[in-house]
Amino acid sequence: METAEPVALVDGRVLTGRRWVEAVLVAGGAVVAAGETAEVRRAAPTGTRTVPLGGRLVLPGLIDAHYHWLGSTIAREGPDVRRCRSAAELAEVLRRIEPGQPADPLIGGGWDETGWPDREAFTRTLLDRVLPDRPVVLYRVCHHVAVTNSPGLVALGVSARTPDPPGGRIGRDDQGAPNGWLYDNALRRIAELERVRFVSETEGAFHVLAQLRARGLTTLGAMSATPEEYAAGREAARSGRLPVGLRLYVTPATLDGFDGRVPPGDDRCLVAGVKVLLDGSLGARTAELSEAYADRPGELGLAALSDGRLAQEAERVRTLGLALAVHAIGDRAVTRAVDLAASERPIPPIRIEHASVVRPADVAKLASVRPPVVVQPDFVTSDTWMVERLGETRAAWTYPFRALFDRGVPLAGSSDAPIESADPWSGLATLVGRCGFTPDEAIQLYTAGGARALRDPRRGHLEAGAVGDLVVLDAPDPFRAIAAGGPVRAVFVGGVEAVPEGAI
Repeated sequence: METAEPVALVDGRVLTGRRWVEAVLVAGGAVVAAGETAEVRRAAPTGTRTVPLGGRLVLPGLIDAHYHWLGSTIAREGPDVRRCRSAAELAEVLRRIEPGQPADPLIGGGWDETGWPDREAFTRTLLDRVLPDRPVVLYRVCHHVAVTNSPGLVALGVSARTPDPPGGRIGRDDQGAPNGWLYDNALRRIAELERVRFVSETEGAFHVLAQLRARGLTTLGAMSATPEEYAAGREAARSGRLPVGLRLYVTPATLDGFDGRVPPGDDRCLVAGVKVLLDGSLGARTAELSEAYADRPGELGLAALSDGRLAQEAERVRTLGLALAVHAIGDRAVTRAVDLAASERPIPPIRIEHASVVRPADVAKLASVRPPVVVQPDFVTSDTWMVERLGETRAAWTYPFRALFDRGVPLAGSSDAPIESADPWSGLATLVGRCGFTPDEAIQLYTAGGARALRDPRRGHLEAGAVGDLVVLDAPDPFRAIAAGGPVRAVFVGGVEAVPEGAI
């Protein structure tokens, strides 16, 4: 493993997370001193490499607290149908795909049927016409719905006799036969196909992480992580090939596979917690609402996990000393998550993922309990149909980042990639341009806020004792850095300068 030589970055504008200074000294993989240039020079041991910053900005390494490593890796290789504006366009994209092995599943996605003139035609029948001999699975942009073809249904073991799983649904035609649509917990059948694909694309998986590092990300909260992700991350950490730090949040099923024993980890890659789903997504109308969707009367979404099972999982996670990350998007699911956080003040406290639709009463509860809330700023720009889906009153309850922040709720920024772009500068720009945050406040969500959500107090700042993760930018201040989308000049991970590799 590469040794971190002492390095002093001087004559710059360093935001430690708590104050502004001119310089920072990193040695042995950690911050030793931060202060004025003369002070840092005096503290530097013999042999320290000095890097003159020339007034450039230095920030703590950025943190994406909610990222999907496996999903981002597979999305990199699979068909991207994000720009399709109709089912016919999507079919044309698939027709242009080079033939593969008949048994080799094709997994991709990014489609959004909102506004499609022919969305009723998007079923397994359409996919069968263009890919009749190869399993294909295409996720909706929210990843809470997927459409597959007839070979895909066979590979997934889905037939007319397959019942809907708890917290999930299998789409059916008028005769009761599967139409290719799978919702929420029904998607678990795809997991084995994805795990096999991830193992076959390990090199691509590390390339994805290196691209993120080139944009200033140094730590990721890898959500819904599989045993294959943990094994790949641990081996890369041992050999010094892991580009960024990983904090994995596994599923309850993966935790079952560990037989109640949390696997060993180190500072570079470890299992930090367990993620559970309370509901689905607004885009798929599976987010759990207290009143029906405005554009689908009678539809309340799906409860992916009962209150009883939620309490059981919370207790199991607590006894293992892990954190519990609770996915809650609809207002009913958010209320359930907030009530859990408020009920016993669990130790460790839970963190809430998304909190997309928050009733005013729950804003007040969150301000009182203050669990970490992990948000995705770019959802604000993507979900253009919110009033149509929820009505004006509930649409006003969506993504209340500013109100939560002002009331002291600890927020963490994230991408939920591959749902949104993993580029942190996109999320930062949305916070400043659309959500009313100052540049310094926005950066706080992607540094100290992310560290708090990951229960990692040695990250997210650059005071003495912090891990030596930092990013040097070709800008003199946060406003201009965010406006320019970086650009990133250098990244240090554990005190070691990383060689930039193709930005995302």
